[in-house]
Amino acid sequence: TKKKFNTKNKIMVMKKKKKSYRNPQLSNTVILVETGLQALVGWNLFNIGASNAFVKLYDKASAGAVNLATDTPLDTLMVPASGLFFLSNEDKYQLNFSQGLCIVATLSSLDGTSNAPVAPVYCKLLYEPLLQSNSNLNR
Repeated sequence: TKKKFNTKNKIMVMKKKKKSYRNPQLSNTVILVETGLQALVGWNLFNIGASNAFVKLYDKASAGAVNLATDTPLDTLMVPASGLFFLSNEDKYQLNFSQGLCIVATLSSLDGTSNAPVAPVYCKLLYEPLLQSNSNLNR
């Protein structure tokens, strides 16, 4: 467990050991990676399809809570056609989730779309459970 003081929000954030999630067939079915407070810190995404794929990240407590037609993702990651999108956890990137980390892959970057990508996306995420909440974690 590691302590980090977030001066912007004036809170103490306690991080547990990093965890990973792997799914070699990510498509347009929403997947709950983990409930609760999470910090996404890295990923390895590979798309064998002939068109770009878009991995959307939602802050929801369950996969069923995500409505692809109306919900806005916390972030959208483009994985190029026949390409790779990699972010090492050493790049100092962190995206925080207060309810839970849900993911899905779609053919379009537009919010409100749910068409499956041309081919499933290989997905590996690296994340850290957080022990303390703050409603302004990403602001």
